[in-house]
Amino acid sequence: MVENVSKTYVTKTDRITALDDVSFSIEPGELVSLVGASGCGKSTLLRIIAGLSRASEGSVSVAGTTVTKPNPGSVAVVFQEDALLPWYTIEENVGLGLLARGDRRADIRRAVAMAMDQVGLGQFARAYPRELSGGMRQRAALARGLVMEPEVMLLDEPFAALDEQTRNLMGQELRALHSRIGGTMIMVTHSLTEAVLLSDRVVALSSRPGRVRTVLPIDLPALRPVELIDEPEFGVLRNELWQQLEGDWRRSERS
Repeated sequence: MVENVSKTYVTKTDRITALDDVSFSIEPGELVSLVGASGCGKSTLLRIIAGLSRASEGSVSVAGTTVTKPNPGSVAVVFQEDALLPWYTIEENVGLGLLARGDRRADIRRAVAMAMDQVGLGQFARAYPRELSGGMRQRAALARGLVMEPEVMLLDEPFAALDEQTRNLMGQELRALHSRIGGTMIMVTHSLTEAVLLSDRVVALSSRPGRVRTVLPIDLPALRPVELIDEPEFGVLRNELWQQLEGDWRRSERS
């Protein structure tokens, strides 16, 4: 639950309010997207939920516990860049969090193998990051989060660096993975199409300071092929988000 969260940055010459009184709740097992113009505080909010930044006001709780610091066992983060260590194999990269936590090596091997199978990378366990495509490296980053078995998975524009075809494929795989294993996911994206196609609900933030403009339920079938974007009901939902955010995007482009 995000409750009355505000975030202000203080510099030597200015005070910048990135978020202002943001509140919304997420049900266990939901996949929720955060959308809004550049600079509206989407990634800032994600960092607060992850415990990587402190709110100036308000609070965030996960499974009833207030977030005050990073807790990889409860909240895992997948960033836009895969951040894999090039000198480690994929299986070693995926298991780093468990190793740092002090898990037994036999348990780490089993958990890593399961997570890599979940994202379709089982046969690439001994490969190095340089040997994989961008999409496959991002799958490894997902596996690195999944292996921690978190209450919440946070995804900060995880597919933004990929080409359109790979991005569509990864989005479909994320939706299928979420349907298969459950769990709660919160994803930041600039793409309204991606948000509608993948999410159960979409939280739209205003331009800075970020405030909740709307929380839009996505009433579409659980299985959503890419072709769904051509259907009228999909267009209605995407257009509703666009109408909420068009002015913010136009101001962002001019600034």
